[in-house]
Amino acid sequence: MKNTSKTFDKHAAYALAVQSPKEDARFLRRVYRELRGKEARILREDFCGTFALCCEWVKANGDSSAFGLDIDPAPIEYGSCNYLSALTPVSFTHLTLPTILLV
Repeated sequence: MKNTSKTFDKHAAYALAVQSPKEDARFLRRVYRELRGKEARILREDFCGTFALCCEWVKANGDSSAFGLDIDPAPIEYGSCNYLSALTPVSFTHLTLPTILLV
């Protein structure tokens, strides 16, 4: 979808410009394995926004779990509408939906 002044989606634009959740999940797993000598199983993502990384984390490995935290409900809602549908039922059970921290 082409963004125009009437259809601009800041979360989609941010994802295209800044995020690489699949590559980030691979990178984190590789670095953890190199440093710890074992597989990473749990991801806690502070300021998770749309929690795209959490979703990629659980998609990549059925034994992994992810927890997201954020203070802004808008990107969490966006992630719920746009990323959860890509998860299998098994992956979904390993994702703790993001918690909105009240400050």
